[in-house]
Amino acid sequence: NFIEYQKAALVLHQLRQIIGDNSFFDILHQFLHRFAFQSVVTEDFQRIAEEISRQDLGWFFQQWLYRGGHPKLKVMREYRPEDKKLYLYVEQTQEDSAGVIPLAFRLPVKVELIGKNLSATEKILIHSRRDTFAIPFPKRPLAIRFDKSNYLIKDFQMVQSEDEWLYLAQNDPTVPGRLRAIEEITDEVLDTVKVAATLEKIAISDPFRAVREEAIYYLRDFSSPNTPGVLVQACKDKNSGVRRAAVNALGSYYDKKYNPIFRKIARTDSSYHVIEAALFALSNVKDDSTFDFVSQFVNMDSDNDIIRTAAFYVLDFLDDEQSIPIAMQFASDTTNSPYIRSLALGLFRKVGVGKPEVESFLIKALAEKNKIVLKKAIDVLGSFKNRRVLAALENMKKKKNPSDVEHKIDFSIRRIESALKRK
Repeated sequence: NFIEYQKAALVLHQLRQIIGDNSFFDILHQFLHRFAFQSVVTEDFQRIAEEISRQDLGWFFQQWLYRGGHPKLKVMREYRPEDKKLYLYVEQTQEDSAGVIPLAFRLPVKVELIGKNLSATEKILIHSRRDTFAIPFPKRPLAIRFDKSNYLIKDFQMVQSEDEWLYLAQNDPTVPGRLRAIEEITDEVLDTVKVAATLEKIAISDPFRAVREEAIYYLRDFSSPNTPGVLVQACKDKNSGVRRAAVNALGSYYDKKYNPIFRKIARTDSSYHVIEAALFALSNVKDDSTFDFVSQFVNMDSDNDIIRTAAFYVLDFLDDEQSIPIAMQFASDTTNSPYIRSLALGLFRKVGVGKPEVESFLIKALAEKNKIVLKKAIDVLGSFKNRRVLAALENMKKKKNPSDVEHKIDFSIRRIESALKRK
């Protein structure tokens, strides 16, 4: 549960919002220096907080530190043009069967009403199971930001229209607010054209990279004729995570016309993960030059062999016999990691069956000392359903093998025997 694990930090953040930055940081400074190298308890911190803020904070510490749970809020609203007021009906719905969770939290909350060229912020105090608030506003608001700074620890439910969420997805000043709005507009969609247009704007212009990534992710499901162009532009984003998301999304179109873009990205991008995404995108719709291009990347070094690993996965997907000498080279080179050698052996499962030279190579690999590579060779040999391979595995079984290796041998033998019986 995110709230329970992060509750200590979230409670401090709430205190900061209630008493203000100046008092909050003064409290931290005084607490550190007064109790340096001493044992302390929560009451010591509370005394300093009340002294500096000049507020009675007993209610705050009682409900957040000495009681359990957190508020669950259900908010309904109604705008009355005759009063020029927005009415908020707030209900706390948390339940408590053990006497631990307060049935009514005391919650100072800022509510912002947003209209065309105007906004207003009202501070309300929720303190009962059900509260009603009337907030003056000249016109029906375009959007409502309940808990404006998004600082409350809460579960929260408030029905808003699609247009309100569309507005907040682009204009909420907080990152969590914009992310939540994106989630809402992609959950129950009424107007896919509006949603696509909004996501396209966010993907290019939002100032925070996680929001741009989120918009790009959902553009896979909500696209317009403009979306591919937006994704191509996002492939040049300053943030590598956004570029990677854009490449993945563009690759989901399965269109060969984007292959030149993916090749350029693979050759020039500074991020290993973006290059990886470009290689995978090329495998979605291969053309005559895909194998030659991708095979170059098995020779490219990168952290944790990210690029080489991606290249081998793509070669496996391409299912091209030209990969046989590459696989033999990397599988036999003991300076490569066992993982890379195993990936190389894995290529033979598709392109090596029926090739005597590959069969001999794998049988020779049964003498491999590295267990990871050995188990992979045994596993791949299970695809070579002939008596020569069966004899090699049965001969190996006569030797003393570790239990996990023995299990691999038995499984491959059963596969071959089953296939031979069907012939």
